[in-house]
Amino acid sequence: MELIKNTARWILFLPLAFMASWLVTRIYLSIWSLDTGRNVVISALFLHGVSGFILGAVGTLVAPNRRKIAVFGCIGLSCLVAVTYFARYSDFWGGASALVQIAACAWGAITVQEQEWLESPASGAPRNAMANHNVSGPLGSKTNPVRCEDPSGEKEYLSNLRDNQAQSPEFTRAGSVGTGPYGNLLDCYRVRTSDGTEREVYFDMYHRGHLELKPIEGFRIANFGRGRYRVAPPKDPSNLKQLQKFGAELSAACAVDAPTLREYLGNAFSVDQCHSILVFALSLIYTSYGDDRAKVSDALVRNRELALERQQAEIVYDYIMG
Repeated sequence: MELIKNTARWILFLPLAFMASWLVTRIYLSIWSLDTGRNVVISALFLHGVSGFILGAVGTLVAPNRRKIAVFGCIGLSCLVAVTYFARYSDFWGGASALVQIAACAWGAITVQEQEWLESPASGAPRNAMANHNVSGPLGSKTNPVRCEDPSGEKEYLSNLRDNQAQSPEFTRAGSVGTGPYGNLLDCYRVRTSDGTEREVYFDMYHRGHLELKPIEGFRIANFGRGRYRVAPPKDPSNLKQLQKFGAELSAACAVDAPTLREYLGNAFSVDQCHSILVFALSLIYTSYGDDRAKVSDALVRNRELALERQQAEIVYDYIMG
């Protein structure tokens, strides 16, 4: 049933967006015709701005998932409408009105997309209460699939898993395997750990904005920069304000994963010490050495405050980079 609803929404999202924009235009013109004292140019620009915003916002709101595709679809439709209008009024103000409509459409579509992203559950909580679905069994099973948005969300989740050797697993998509407990089509991935153990993991990719922050059974997970904690490296490392913002974001992100790193290090360090280790290591990766394993490990060992041995520094690198 959910699949049918989603299909219907994909079919209707552009027609409904156009109808909403057209309806707003008709209402505005009927009111405007009663007031001949309005400035024609200002009214035309305002009307195209409002109708474009409505087109983008309604279209993106109606689309069930993959909002980026919906955004581009709405902008494409707005371009078609704008070109048609300019072909009829091919003067400066006709062109200006057409550009205003396209810009307003993009603004409306992106505003809805970002708003839904901000309101989406960043802590891993489901958008719909689990009690409303027949969910059972361990996370990643057919009866309790990992929820995410789009195929990119599936791959991101798997890439953040870590096995007992702090390594990222290898994975390949096996295909679609029927309907899951949420009424959506499931994807199956074959996952292989560094010691050769294989298993199947099931995903429901139709949960817009959802981020699963818990690992499947037998794995740990690195959630750096995911959920509420988004880490953006400073564009200008010499800019103090950018560095302070980066440090705050990095500190928040590392607080989530410090307990997991402590497990990998055999509980030889406190959670606070592991937090400091992660902040220092990630700052090196983001701003200095990139993914250069030798340079990052050497810097970790040289920092006497961290008190890391070579093997422990290698474990830290493996946990971060997989």
